[in-house]
Amino acid sequence: MQVKNFLIFILLLFFLVSIVYAGNKPKPGDKAPDFTLTTHKGEIIRLKDFIGQKYIVLFFYPGNNTPVCTKQLCEVRDNYGEFIEKDAVIFGINSGKIGSQVLFAKKHNFPFELLLDESRKVIKLYGVKGFYFDKRMVFVIDKTGKIIYRKKGKPPISEILNFIP
Repeated sequence: MQVKNFLIFILLLFFLVSIVYAGNKPKPGDKAPDFTLTTHKGEIIRLKDFIGQKYIVLFFYPGNNTPVCTKQLCEVRDNYGEFIEKDAVIFGINSGKIGSQVLFAKKHNFPFELLLDESRKVIKLYGVKGFYFDKRMVFVIDKTGKIIYRKKGKPPISEILNFIP
């Protein structure tokens, strides 16, 4: 009986923790939550400054120099011209340290900005905060500030580009 009660307790605890960490993920059709973050170059970026000007693509990624994150952001780099042709600006966002981001961007010649979210406020705001690791998620925001695409994981670049007119 004690084992059964313990297992029920663990399952309930896991369920409650997953609810807390799930957060309210903005979805397509929602207004994109505004934020202000610092780039790996030390510049201040405000999302609202791009609304009405550009399509915005946010790549939330868990870590600098990890295999999947590196592959994903290098694919973005390799297709950067197509994003520019579609009048889009790209930002990579994670909670890493500034020094790590600077080295990561320099090593891979990223032509786009990496944004530092050490406090994880934006990560929480966009619902990508995980229990152990933050989630990999891509958002596309149109020029009116509405989210038109959200996908967890590493979607193909062609799929992302298809959502930008």
